Amino acid sequence: NVSFGELQIPDEIPLQPEVPASAVFLGSLTTNSHGVRGFVFALDERTLMLTEFSYDGSAPAARFYAVRGDSVRSPEFWILRDENGSTDKLSEYVNATIVIILPDEITVHTIDWFSVWCVQFNVSFGELLIPDDLPAFASA
Repeated sequence: NVSFGELQIPDEIPLQPEVPASAVFLGSLTTNSHGVRGFVFALDERTLMLTEFSYDGSAPAARFYAVRGDSVRSPEFWILRDENGSTDKLSEYVNATIVIILPDEITVHTIDWFSVWCVQFNVSFGELLIPDDLPAFASA
């Protein structure tokens, strides 16, 4: 018998919350700076779920942004409330799963970009271009 190595299994394995089967995968956030990364899903017309989301929390004025237009720098944008309902600067996230509710006046069909945006420096730390071919969601 020959051993090619061994595997240590920890006593506690952290479980990621399950993404609902009805969720639509929108894509992965680009990583421009501050360690932003994660996957973005639409749960319905107005609800986004970020999984495995990370951001180092060190920027002075980072927020979640929804943007309408040809560029993430387009002038038509909305500052989104975080998972706690706050529009204060974002804190650190490490492989987090969070849910973000879009404002009443927009849906995933009416925005073009989702971004972790620094208001003070006018720069995106990570963004996602929302696909054009999203399905219609069932009414609640």
